[in-house]
Amino acid sequence: MRLRQSILFLLLALQLMPSATADEQVQAGEYRIKAAFLYNFGKFIKWPRAAFDDKRSPFVVGVIDQVVCDAVDSVIGKKSIHDRPIKVVCFAPDAVGFCHILFVPRSFAADIPAILEKTTGQRILTASEVPGFATAGGVVNFVLDGDRVQFEINLDRAKSQKLKPSSKLLNLAILVEDDSY
Repeated sequence: MRLRQSILFLLLALQLMPSATADEQVQAGEYRIKAAFLYNFGKFIKWPRAAFDDKRSPFVVGVIDQVVCDAVDSVIGKKSIHDRPIKVVCFAPDAVGFCHILFVPRSFAADIPAILEKTTGQRILTASEVPGFATAGGVVNFVLDGDRVQFEINLDRAKSQKLKPSSKLLNLAILVEDDSY
């Protein structure tokens, strides 16, 4: 009888607990959508040959934050871009290594100046969802328009990174400039 009461109490307590998993599921869904955008950025932006060691080098997508990294990997980790397999790599904000695309989630907004300083001139497409990221020196920034995800591109910053966005991509983007221009 006590066992049955304990189980019943446990089940009731679990039902009454606030569900963090609902928020996590919404957030994971949002990052899966952004992963699809990152994949398409890779397809519609041309990197210089020097960005790859050889013809078989992977296309590396770096992500800061393990949870976001897992969501991105679940969407694009088994795909390829320009006949190169995608490799999704998780980084700590203070240990960003080489990648072709680097995504910085909003929870790391305070780390953005240091990250942009480290990635400048490295042929890395930096992307984030922090308001003002592209005008602060990032290449791509996700913005919400109601319930639609759109993106800004800082074309001058892309060019300084030796990246060439296609005209198709630029037609879909909101073009912005650095605040310092």
